[in-house]
Amino acid sequence: VAKAAGGSSVNMTNAQTDTLRVKLSDVLAVGQPDILSGTSQVTITGDSGDMVQLSSEGGAWSLAGTHTDGAETYMVYVNQNAQLLVNDKIHTIIV
Repeated sequence: VAKAAGGSSVNMTNAQTDTLRVKLSDVLAVGQPDILSGTSQVTITGDSGDMVQLSSEGGAWSLAGTHTDGAETYMVYVNQNAQLLVNDKIHTIIV
């Protein structure tokens, strides 16, 4: 996980098929908290063959919309004080 001024990010772009399982506690532990809202945010980028599994352990994830950053579109998932932006190329499931 890389931390930058704009938040924390995970880059799964590597021309391989990768699977990442994410729990609420993961995002809260590594996410960059917003000063005003306190929401921790993590952005995940990757390839079309990649998969993100959102674990409902710790609370339920819900799709809150989309976010566009340049040419990239991200699906926005929220869970309590966590926000996860997943590149729309990545197959995302809630388990």
